[in-house]
Amino acid sequence: MKQPSLVAIFALAFVTPAAFADHGRYGRDDLEFARVVSATPVYRTVRIEEPSRECWDERVVYPGGYRREDLAAGTVVGAIAGGVAGHQFGKGRGRDAATVLGVLVGASLGQQAMAAQRPPRAERVTYEQRCRPVQAVRYEQRLDGYDVAYRYNGRIYHTRMPYDPGHRIAVQVDVRPAGY
Repeated sequence: MKQPSLVAIFALAFVTPAAFADHGRYGRDDLEFARVVSATPVYRTVRIEEPSRECWDERVVYPGGYRREDLAAGTVVGAIAGGVAGHQFGKGRGRDAATVLGVLVGASLGQQAMAAQRPPRAERVTYEQRCRPVQAVRYEQRLDGYDVAYRYNGRIYHTRMPYDPGHRIAVQVDVRPAGY
């Protein structure tokens, strides 16, 4: 097996630590850290519309009255009786007119007789649910970011960030010659 040379040992001893030197938190030489003076949350108000239904119970009165079946039966029976009675009078065209008149008068009298015989139903009162669509509106506070003030080299700087940076903030330092 070959022995490591003196040059290889020298390279391992002195060059390798420089390669693993700490270049800051982000591995870049142009970043330094500044102390955060304040980080104030910034909120914005957001309007939120949600469709919903508004419902209530409404009093509904259904009118009473006569049952249609009862009145219809009286009308039919009265019309038949009136038609037969009217047919007994007159001759020719007069008989036809008397029959039609008898049907009409008999139907009316039959309906009235049936109504007089049975009392009308009482009106019915109930409550029914009624609904209508409405837009429910509410307002909500949402975090928009942080106004951050930080101190670097004795000066105060401001920025807005999407998160709270904590006690320190990474700043990029760029030094260039002036006037060239």
